[in-house]
Amino acid sequence: MKSMTRFVTVLLALLMVVALGACGGTSSAPASSPASAEQPASSEAVSSEPASSEAAPSEPASSEAAPSEPASSEAAPSESASSEVAPSEPASSETAAEPQKPAAAAGDFAEPVLVISVGKSADGALAESILKKYGISYTSDDAATGAGSAKTVIVVPGVSTKGLGAAGISVDDEYAHASALADSLKSGDATVLLAHLGGDSRRDELSDKFIDVMLPAADYIVVLEAGNKDGKFSSYASANGIPIKVPAKKADAITQIAGLFGK
Repeated sequence: MKSMTRFVTVLLALLMVVALGACGGTSSAPASSPASAEQPASSEAVSSEPASSEAAPSEPASSEAAPSEPASSEAAPSESASSEVAPSEPASSETAAEPQKPAAAAGDFAEPVLVISVGKSADGALAESILKKYGISYTSDDAATGAGSAKTVIVVPGVSTKGLGAAGISVDDEYAHASALADSLKSGDATVLLAHLGGDSRRDELSDKFIDVMLPAADYIVVLEAGNKDGKFSSYASANGIPIKVPAKKADAITQIAGLFGK
């Protein structure tokens, strides 16, 4: 009976050991499996490193900004463009007007006066009579090539073939004289009054040739209205800033010329 009891007791003990062993093996295995499941999770974190490595191409993107330096270098040609305006200085020197005498006005006409008939017409004698009437000191010299000591020169243009013939002077010689006289008066200090007193009878082709050569020397112009029907004198005066008077009658011209001398 005691042996039976011991047998049962040993058997129960063995069963408990087996049962405990079975419970311990099954419970520890599942516990370790979750831990192993966490390893794949950590491996996924490793895969995130390639993701960060994909951000590396951003460095080449920043390197593409380097071409902006050549772009700024292209702005350099603007300096050469600004340097091209330098020729404007020579250009301004080329456009500089030649020194000219200031426009004449009443009071600028001083004595003594030199009267020159260019073309040997009788109109020079009319100018002389005006000066004589108002007591203005003058001399006349149709062969003069300059102002001499005169402070005012009255040039009376108009061709008379009769007057040239009487003086034994050809048209060509008189024209050469007129050209030399004009050049001298333009560079001189004397005030030059161009007085055209012959009206339309001194506006033929030959007279106009002498008028044209003397106009550039004029500081002041007095022309009868009849001699300016085509606006030749007034147009020249306006274009060159020269004072001009256009009296209708010779009597008016006489008064205006005397007025220039304060008479």
